Amino acid sequence: MKSNLKKAKDAAWLAFARYIKLRDCLQTTGTKTHCVCVTCNKTVPYGRELHAGHAIGGRGNSILLDPDIVHGQCNICNNPKFGKGGNYAVYSVWMVKTYGLEAWEGMVALSKQPETVKEWEWREKAEYYKEKADVLDSLMED
Repeated sequence: MKSNLKKAKDAAWLAFARYIKLRDCLQTTGTKTHCVCVTCNKTVPYGRELHAGHAIGGRGNSILLDPDIVHGQCNICNNPKFGKGGNYAVYSVWMVKTYGLEAWEGMVALSKQPETVKEWEWREKAEYYKEKADVLDSLMED
């Protein structure tokens, strides 16, 4: 049975991932139905083929919900068992080109910092990203 903390964290992740996928669909294709993968440039449909992929492995609390470190990624590039496991070599090059080397190094350093998040904070984050995703969803054409 999941603890309330785990349930709140899972809810925050789901809301955040929805926001990231909608954001990147809009940015890459202008629709909410398809997204261009950040690492392989393949256009994939919104749904099971589209993930919110982290540029840095580990997914610690310090970067779990960082919108600068997470982007729309196809399931092949992001899948650790049956795909490219994050495709980090390509992803890191894209991150440096997009954000600059200094910012990328800061993100990597941040990923190594432990962060404790309380249940109420996860709930706030879930609500925040749910609202942001709802706004994008309402603005975008099918």
